[in-house]
Amino acid sequence: AHTALTPGGWLALEVPNIASAAAHRLGTDWPGLQPRYHRWHFTPATLTRLVTDAGFEVVRQDTAVFRYYMPLRYRLRHARHLLPADLIGLRSPRLTHPRLGDLLRVIARTPQHRRSTR
Repeated sequence: AHTALTPGGWLALEVPNIASAAAHRLGTDWPGLQPRYHRWHFTPATLTRLVTDAGFEVVRQDTAVFRYYMPLRYRLRHARHLLPADLIGLRSPRLTHPRLGDLLRVIARTPQHRRSTR
């Protein structure tokens, strides 16, 4: 991705967060744990390190719970099952969290000026 982007280009990543509250609570039953589809699993620290080691500047990093992408109607219909687990794990009803949500999100940029490789 770094070579495909122009200087100052943006990178947006979202992957399952193996360090999420739900991953710890559910263990091997956690929906984000799908070795058939996910070759590697990341924590907020390991994904940030990977992105910065690849030459990107991390602009923002947070996490979101799975219900973030569910339609409002679905969230309301299933609130009695979804919300208590998130309240226990995140200690918040919010859909995002700095590090304990199910989905790890990073926004990064390539440097404005690339160094010459000569």
